[in-house]
Amino acid sequence: MGDTLKTIVFKDVDHLEVEEFDVPECGPDQVLIRIEACAICTWEQRAYKGINKVEYPFIGGHEFCGHIVALGEHIDTRYWNVGDRVVCGAQFACDNCTQCKSGYENACQCFDHSKQLPGLPYHGMGGLSSYYLAGTANCFKVGD
Repeated sequence: MGDTLKTIVFKDVDHLEVEEFDVPECGPDQVLIRIEACAICTWEQRAYKGINKVEYPFIGGHEFCGHIVALGEHIDTRYWNVGDRVVCGAQFACDNCTQCKSGYENACQCFDHSKQLPGLPYHGMGGLSSYYLAGTANCFKVGD
């Protein structure tokens, strides 16, 4: 692809750095998103100030948008295609607790914002990066 994955890394309280890595390749059930914008919500602000405790290094950003630049081999091309604009929320719910199984993943009893996501160099939500690997269950197509 000739590009690099650039990511904003929380190195410590009040300390961010931009780092570069190889762009990850899609797994069979993933899409690669080129991120165009990422929300900075109060969660990231609190992590930056040390109010929300995280293990460093950490990548924030759990609500973002962009466009699909690559598809894994098992992705249904009747619905997903390179060039599709998408919004995505990083998924850290366990999918196993009562809340998740009842459709309330936002209230997951085992929510883990510090998972190590595929394709990212550090743990965390990952949206403050230039590229992101996602399953289509966490993506929503949007128009122009």
